[in-house]
Amino acid sequence: MADRQRKRIGNCYYNPLTHIWTGLPTPPLYNTNQSLGQLILTMLQRCDPEQVTQISADIDQGRPVACREMYLRTVRIAEHLRQLGYGKDTPMAALASRNGEHVAPVMFACFALGIPINTLDVAFNVTDYAHMFNITRPVVVFCEGNILSEVREAAERAKLEPQYILFEEHIEGYRHVEDLLEPTGTEDLFEPAVLDDPSTHIAAILCSSGTTGLSKGVSYSHTFCIANLPSLWYMAATDCLLSFSSLYWLSGFASLIIGTVTQASRVITREPYTPQLAIDMIAHYGVTVAFFSPYQSNLLVHEPALVEADLPQLRLLLCGGARVSKQLYALMRRCLPAHTHIQIGYGMSESCLISLTDGVSYRDDCVGTLQARAEARILDDETGERALPPGEPGEIMIRVQVPFSGYYGNETATADIMGPDGWIRTGDIGYFDADGHLYIIDRKKDIIKYAGNQISPTELETLIKQLPGVLECCVVGVPDEGTDLPAALIIRKPGPAGDALSAGQVQQFVNDEVSYNKRLRGGVYFVSEMPLTPSGKIVRRKCLEIVLNIREGRQASESTARS
Repeated sequence: MADRQRKRIGNCYYNPLTHIWTGLPTPPLYNTNQSLGQLILTMLQRCDPEQVTQISADIDQGRPVACREMYLRTVRIAEHLRQLGYGKDTPMAALASRNGEHVAPVMFACFALGIPINTLDVAFNVTDYAHMFNITRPVVVFCEGNILSEVREAAERAKLEPQYILFEEHIEGYRHVEDLLEPTGTEDLFEPAVLDDPSTHIAAILCSSGTTGLSKGVSYSHTFCIANLPSLWYMAATDCLLSFSSLYWLSGFASLIIGTVTQASRVITREPYTPQLAIDMIAHYGVTVAFFSPYQSNLLVHEPALVEADLPQLRLLLCGGARVSKQLYALMRRCLPAHTHIQIGYGMSESCLISLTDGVSYRDDCVGTLQARAEARILDDETGERALPPGEPGEIMIRVQVPFSGYYGNETATADIMGPDGWIRTGDIGYFDADGHLYIIDRKKDIIKYAGNQISPTELETLIKQLPGVLECCVVGVPDEGTDLPAALIIRKPGPAGDALSAGQVQQFVNDEVSYNKRLRGGVYFVSEMPLTPSGKIVRRKCLEIVLNIREGRQASESTARS
């Protein structure tokens, strides 16, 4: 009965009885009853052998790897790993590396052998590595030579004795990935492992972002990867894709899979993101699709060199991972070529991309309409039960046809975020309009509560960024007796406007624009840089730590002065 009430609105469906929005029921692009490794090797064999699938910008002014060569490297690594005793019964591997030349074939080899692999961040410290090792218990670890000591210490803390295979730096006594690239003479006879059930066999474990605490292991089955990743955004074999994210991040992991399966070219670099480097790479390699976080995009549009840059082939800029304000969108639209579409996406590691704008039209705070095979509804934030109609904000609940496999080794955390019916609690506050467009207001956990009033930090950040001297801003809640005090951490914009900007000016500007309860009672503080994840997300909890440290320092100085 409820399904009969569904009505088509644009490219999705809406049920006015259940208030559930549903994307189009388009089937996955590829057969999901196979391993991800089988799919990737098939696509590498099927395309032009000379088609460039990867360009390493750090080597020889851009070293290309053709599809045939990537196939051979993948198979050689897989065959050598088999000889070492690894296969689909191997419980877990781990990988910690930037976007180096040999990272992709190692990942593909693990997929082909059915070895689950946990991608880690090279910026982790020993405690971070040990935390994830305690969860996933890898028996083989691929890592860069320069972080081997930290990785080994972490393994010792976790009481593990894994085998180590190194990228980049060679260290005596340790196997290097180049050792696994020796020709075998049997490459064209290779057969990937046949999985008993690709829907339950883990392909990869990504880490939850860790912006609010220690990471959890987000498990992806082979079926999940094949069903959800290749169709995230449109790519063709003629495209050239750039993303600075490592495989630790969903954006980096998805770029690897979708770029390879669609037979496009991926430009990779081990260097950290800078706007000038991004401009240079887009221009030099003829990048057609770029995936940047809102923070990276903000730096890009404030880079003076962008005005003079010639980017004739950039057809699409994908922006996701955090909220895109209307001011940032306006700057991107003004600074990027007119032919470049800007698509804003919304999703999470536990679901992949859920919604995406069309790249042409724009609505403030909108993250587009639902992707195929996705569902969403808005629940009343107070009761957590009553579904809400269009226009009413609440917590966003999402469900995908092929869900993630839960948090690895943590059934309690899995049950907290995903019910037995597959609905996932996003922790985000938002709403749908009558046309099926989804809008994000804020993170539920980030809401600041002052004197019983709920304050959106994003609302204050958007307002503060309107000041001419503000480049970036993060608003946090400073704990006080029984309440939280809104405080702003700000990066000044280079130039006269930023040099002249004072805390008093910011507070006065905000006071004039907001209600009494939303004033910056926690203060305004200036820094030269924000604490970021490697993918460019501002880590709000670390911003709060910075604010608290500044406040404690001032209080100590005032106490000393009084004495």
